[in-house]
Amino acid sequence: MELMSWWIFKFQFKIYLYQFMKRVVKCDKCAKQFIQKWVIPQKNWSQINQVAYWTDGKKWKTYRLFCRNCLKWWFECERETFDKLVTDEAKRRTYFSYRGHGALDKPDYLIS
Repeated sequence: MELMSWWIFKFQFKIYLYQFMKRVVKCDKCAKQFIQKWVIPQKNWSQINQVAYWTDGKKWKTYRLFCRNCLKWWFECERETFDKLVTDEAKRRTYFSYRGHGALDKPDYLIS
């Protein structure tokens, strides 16, 4: 029984820590601040906002980080550039999945 209570404590502690594992970053396009979350299994910051993640390290202008609204803008208004830079089919499917399921519609801005 003691082993089970230790496991529950450890799990609850990880959930508690996860609440604080966020950082405030600035979008390179619109200059608004937004929250980027820490992904525990990857032991890294969420890559959804990183241009280099989607483009496999290729640069696009001077953009490095996009908020979710600017990610949507990139696809909708700069579709030709998006198609040229995002060549990995798996990442395209992931992006379309996020877009279709509303993940890019979730607010990531700071509420002031």
